[in-house]
Amino acid sequence: MEIWSKGRDVVASLPACKSIVDLSGLTRFDVSTAAITRLARSHSPDLPTRVFVAPKDVVYGATRMFQVLSERTRKNVHVVRTLEEAYKLLSVESPKFTPVSTIDLDNC
Repeated sequence: MEIWSKGRDVVASLPACKSIVDLSGLTRFDVSTAAITRLARSHSPDLPTRVFVAPKDVVYGATRMFQVLSERTRKNVHVVRTLEEAYKLLSVESPKFTPVSTIDLDNC
């Protein structure tokens, strides 16, 4: 949950930016349904479109659960399986992204 809070601060500092959260590299996903529910129901700033890329079934399912449970607290949250789908959803033809590392998040 701490990393989520830090990530939220970074995204909130760039309010006009649409974002892609690429979960492709996850090797473990130890998040309870209670934690997902709590996070989904928590307050969120009104941000532009956010797209989560989750190719693995368990991560995709949990992220979709977050999306459905957060419909009242977060608008414009989408979950897809590939970066290509994310680019299409955001109408991005030649993406130029700046990664946000955990080091950047530690400085928030």
